[in-house]
Amino acid sequence: MSDLTIIIQGNITQECFNFYLEHYKNYKIIISTWEGYSLSKENGGDFNCMESKFKYKPKIIVSKSIECGHQNFTCQVVSTLNALKEVKTKYVIKIRGDEYYSNIKYLYDLIKKNKNKIISSPIFFRKWLHSRFHISDHIIGGVSKNVKLMLQSSYDIIFLKEKNCDINSFTPQVSEQKLTYWYLKKKEPIINDTNEIDICKKHFKIFNIDLMKPYLVTSNCFKTKWYDNFVPEEWDSIKSLNEL
Repeated sequence: MSDLTIIIQGNITQECFNFYLEHYKNYKIIISTWEGYSLSKENGGDFNCMESKFKYKPKIIVSKSIECGHQNFTCQVVSTLNALKEVKTKYVIKIRGDEYYSNIKYLYDLIKKNKNKIISSPIFFRKWLHSRFHISDHIIGGVSKNVKLMLQSSYDIIFLKEKNCDINSFTPQVSEQKLTYWYLKKKEPIINDTNEIDICKKHFKIFNIDLMKPYLVTSNCFKTKWYDNFVPEEWDSIKSLNEL
């Protein structure tokens, strides 16, 4: 899987760092966080000190502190995009620094079979009637140019004030909707209430989280962690786009 890069985005917990060190050592890794990055040589959390354990030396990017925005969306966009600019491989997977997942090979194979789609998790991937355009951003993967376009689309709206024409008076409110909505506007010339679900199915796919064990899912909003036991139905989430 030399054509795959894993981006670990955001503040990394020691628990997750230890997991990455054990399970991700054969992958190309980019760590992208912002000023205030807490792991240090003193507490054993410096990837540079551990470079001999990795097949490829991890690259660390520390972005300048900025106004994080609602749900830390602006920080997420900037730090992920800064990492994506350094990606040289055909495929990329972005995960959070406070989560981990196993079986990256399954996710990699799924991406290769669905090159035109962004691969997303079922973690808070909402039904359409509950929240339109609400994918899951906990872990996403795909062909690098598509993932870059996704983050660049949000960056352009936030910082370049690119004109944002609403779809049927729809305005994205939360980070997941913004990522989806602005990305699809770049991919599709015409989106309306008759085709928006089909377009979402065309450009996204949900992976089976049960095949990613052991994993750790974290929700800062709900102040909850799930170790191998996230059940989508219990959290208003879907497991397949056919459930939209």
